[in-house]
Amino acid sequence: MAEDSSGNLYVGLHYSQTPPLILKSIDDGASWSSTSPAPPWGTGDINCVAVNPANDWIYVANDGGAGKAGIWRSKDGGSTWTYIVSVVANAIPRWRLAIYPYDEQIIFLGSEKAANRIGYITDDGTAGPFVPTTVKTLGDYAVMWGRYFNEELWFGTAHVGGAPAGNSQVVRSIDGGTTWEEVDAKLNPAQRRSFYFTTAHPERQNKIFPTKTTYNRRIIVGDEGDSVGLGEKCRP
Repeated sequence: MAEDSSGNLYVGLHYSQTPPLILKSIDDGASWSSTSPAPPWGTGDINCVAVNPANDWIYVANDGGAGKAGIWRSKDGGSTWTYIVSVVANAIPRWRLAIYPYDEQIIFLGSEKAANRIGYITDDGTAGPFVPTTVKTLGDYAVMWGRYFNEELWFGTAHVGGAPAGNSQVVRSIDGGTTWEEVDAKLNPAQRRSFYFTTAHPERQNKIFPTKTTYNRRIIVGDEGDSVGLGEKCRP
C-alpha cells in the first residue's frame, strides 16, 4: 500500500484479478475504485506500489505476461501508465521499490529470482526505458521488500537456494546505496527465514519491524539496525 501527498491510498491486486488492478481510496480506505479500467500490463502479480512524495508519481512493479512485466509509472493518479523498466530486457521477473527522498529522480529496486540484487534507476520523467544500475548483488537471496526508514535504505530478503538453508537477510545502507551492511547477524539460522515486509513504529521512529514468515513466524524488532531480536510469534 502507498499514500500520496493528498492522503489517497493505493494498493495492487493479485493476478487472479485479470488484469490485476491498482485500487485507489480517497476516504481512508472506506471505499475503493480502480485507477483505470484497463491497465496495460496484462496478467501477473502486482508486487509493489510506491508513490514518490516529491511529485505524487505512482510506480507499480508487475510480473505479468505478454512481455509487459516490469516497472510502470503514472503521473496522473493512475489513469495512464508508462513502461519504464523492462523485466524481459533485464532478465528479472519481480521487483520491489523504495523511493529515495533526497533525490526525487532516484528509485531503488530490489529484485527477486533470476538475478537477486539491489539497484536503482534515475527517472527524469521521460518514457525510458531505463536500465537499473546494480549497487549490491545478493546471490541466493531474493529481495522481498524495500523501504526508506530513519534516513536509511532497508531491504529484506528470502533465502532461495544454497547453504545454509533457510537463512535470510536484512540489509541497510546509510550512504544512499554505496555501501551495505547486514543487520540481522545476531539471529541464528533457525530464526532467519523469509523477511516478507516491514513497518515502523508510529511513535518510536527508531524501531523497525521486519516480519518473518515461514517456520517459527515472529516479529523481528530492531533498534536503528544496531541489533535485531525476536519478538512475539505471529501464529503457531
